[in-house]
Amino acid sequence: MPTNVIMPALELAQETGKVLRWMKAPGDTVRKGEPLVEIETDKVTVEIEAPASGVLSAVTAQEGDVVPVGQTIALIAAAGEAPPSPPSTLSPPGRGQGEGPRGEGPVRASPLARKIAEEHGVDIARIKTASGKIEKADVLAFVESRKTAANGGAGRLVAASPKARRLAAERPVDVIDAHYAYPDGHAARLLARDLGVPYVLSLRGSDAYVLSRFPARRWRIEQALAAATRVVTVSTALAHAAQGLGAAPERIRVIPNGVDTHRFRPLDRAQARGTLGVPDGTRLLLSVGRLAEVKGFDLLLRGMARLARHSEVPVRCAILGEGPARGRLVDLARTLGLEGRLDLPGWVKSEDLPTWYAAADLFVLLSESEGWPNVVVEALACGAPVIGSRVGGIPEMISDGVNGFLLPERSVEATAELLALGIEQSWNREAIAHSPVVRDWTETAKAQLEVLHEAAGGS
Repeated sequence: MPTNVIMPALELAQETGKVLRWMKAPGDTVRKGEPLVEIETDKVTVEIEAPASGVLSAVTAQEGDVVPVGQTIALIAAAGEAPPSPPSTLSPPGRGQGEGPRGEGPVRASPLARKIAEEHGVDIARIKTASGKIEKADVLAFVESRKTAANGGAGRLVAASPKARRLAAERPVDVIDAHYAYPDGHAARLLARDLGVPYVLSLRGSDAYVLSRFPARRWRIEQALAAATRVVTVSTALAHAAQGLGAAPERIRVIPNGVDTHRFRPLDRAQARGTLGVPDGTRLLLSVGRLAEVKGFDLLLRGMARLARHSEVPVRCAILGEGPARGRLVDLARTLGLEGRLDLPGWVKSEDLPTWYAAADLFVLLSESEGWPNVVVEALACGAPVIGSRVGGIPEMISDGVNGFLLPERSVEATAELLALGIEQSWNREAIAHSPVVRDWTETAKAQLEVLHEAAGGS
């Protein structure tokens, strides 16, 4: 049975616009990615493309109409293809927090999704999903999309096309270098098409792992990856994800992030611990990142509490960063009996991080999702052994027993056992600092430049 695919107005541009012309009429056959309508926004013409192949069954906006973001402007009958969710819109007057549209009753959402929405100040009723139930990934994707809108949205990059043409006329463009699949990747595809040049698209992690779960954006990510002359990923795991989103395997190049090896290097441990006031004989567990549930800091604290109950050696934990989970982590530490043993100093200047890495007995990152976490490379470059979860590129960074350990499962028991093993082991910190994944940014830049040359030469 054909199913109507909703086509929202200016989902890219993130602003109100005027319909200039329809390129197809109801009843016409359309292909996914084919331009259907031109809309003028801020004196710039933006093409809106078909989100699916099928038959244009109806248009609800006529030429001359002014349409706001998210308003439905077309329906496409696409056989066998699930419709993407329309962009979230503001709650209508009179609807309370957490309630669905009139007549629908309360919003169906998992407890974790509600918790994350509360942390980010999001009205969960604004999030729409194809299944009707809201999960954690849906909230994270909505938060990412809201950041995109706050930064001007991809439409502002597309709107730069006339300026790009002028610049290209003054100085020919050989290749476009875009980082992040959406919105940058989509804008790069349109600019490359307009200028008739190739483009290289680099993925970072959340663009493939999180934004691709948001139906309104996934198809644009797929288009950008399929059309890119080269796709760069920071890990092999991310390369596999890119393939799953339509990138041709022969066009993918894996280039891990580098690290400033002049700043991040082994320091005198006794001096570092003295600077930070770490008592002699105390084991210091260190983590760095935004205080958010996805980072797994709660698992770290629970594992530490279990370790502390069975260890005669005093253990402390320092988590450097800020975020919405601060209060919950403080409460959890109190509940677990870790008061006085958890330090949350907030964000630390980059130049001070090597001192923390040198003072730490173990660096721990138990995230639920990662791309290629720079903090892990920084810790290794400073000689700190790393306990990490098996997500994203982390398994490519850690060699069990050599420069750290990989968490076999996300449980308190496994975490405590691995922390105990890491504390008891005698580590060669100088060897850890020379782990294969520790390489200077200059090497990364050279590799990226080679890919740009490849793309420009059409090889």
